[in-house]
Amino acid sequence: MNESNFESNPKVRDVEITLAPLSNFFIKLDQNNLIEYADLEFCNIIGYDEHELIGESFHKILHPSMPKVFFDMLYENPLNREKFLMVIKLLSKDGRFFWVLSEYITKTNNFGEIINQYNRSTAVSSYVVQQIEPLYKILSRIEAKTGNTVVSRRYITGFLEEQITTYHDFANKLFSSVPNTPENQDFFGNNATSLKIFNNREAHFNQNNFNPFLENPKKEAEEVPHPPKRGFFSFLFNSKE
Repeated sequence: MNESNFESNPKVRDVEITLAPLSNFFIKLDQNNLIEYADLEFCNIIGYDEHELIGESFHKILHPSMPKVFFDMLYENPLNREKFLMVIKLLSKDGRFFWVLSEYITKTNNFGEIINQYNRSTAVSSYVVQQIEPLYKILSRIEAKTGNTVVSRRYITGFLEEQITTYHDFANKLFSSVPNTPENQDFFGNNATSLKIFNNREAHFNQNNFNPFLENPKKEAEEVPHPPKRGFFSFLFNSKE
């Protein structure tokens, strides 16, 4: 890998990359959160070539304002063998930012040790960002002040206790409550391609002969009838329960 091609500290610009509603991508990480694979969709969005990302830490492409406490929660999660959902703010090679909804699934060995983490992400509506960004700003400021995640962890714990919920339930409620307004219309119905790709990957995760890559996602998508008009996030999460 050519180390000089990777912008380890790009100049942050307050310019958002607006993702198309059907945008989705897949990343494979090793046990140390180093990128082992990133699909072409992700590379096109973030502005790096594949060879520039491989072997780099996923944390290097996080936006500086992204609270670290959620990753503490993520790394604790594999012991329970559960999925973990979060909205992530990422930093592109040219310093712009974009928001995605990421679902992490962790693969462990017989001793419970992490082998790989799989990150599958999709675009989120501006409604979700508007709802969650104030919380992220508070957590980020706490971490900047204290230099660690101890206090921010206490804050997010109190936040969830006040609402008598868990982070998972909070996330599910947020992602499934996108109002069906004109500006969010593209996130409703017409998501056959994205849903088919996600559902196929879900099947791969549940098989012993795990294969995270779709052989021909374009062909698969063409064979899928459009689903009933229904909230995208509601369909994605509630259909698995």
